[in-house]
Amino acid sequence: MLKCPEEANRRHLRYIQNTSPMRLSLHLLPVAIFLLGSSLYGTTLAEGTWTKSKYKIAGSWKIEETADGTFLSFSEDFKTKKAPDLKVAFNPKAFADVSAKNALLDALIISELKTYKGAVSIQLPDDLRLDAYQSLIIHCEQYSILWGGADL
Repeated sequence: MLKCPEEANRRHLRYIQNTSPMRLSLHLLPVAIFLLGSSLYGTTLAEGTWTKSKYKIAGSWKIEETADGTFLSFSEDFKTKKAPDLKVAFNPKAFADVSAKNALLDALIISELKTYKGAVSIQLPDDLRLDAYQSLIIHCEQYSILWGGADL
């Protein structure tokens, strides 16, 4: 049993000095894999599944911060009905409080939706403050129809 922290530090230092570099690298491999994975895949800031309002939206979404910026991604199984003017936006209201009439009121439109099936990736503005919004919506601006959305 170790009697004091200094003794533990001395034993740890002796272990490092007497251990081959190959063996040390094997001990550090899990740490390196974790750090590499974190930088490749980024940090998930929010994620969820879609809730139907007027039309079904299948799949899930994720907001992820990477070295290249912050992205909103729709999953491979994303699917919804085509429309002439679908917009993806962040809304300051909870999704339950969003309607077709107020969907774009104080909302931040981040992209026009041009893909209705499959993976989608949208780079978000660098100055976006996610804490200012409570929901993510898909809305047809031309016909004022709330497709669906989700709480952040």
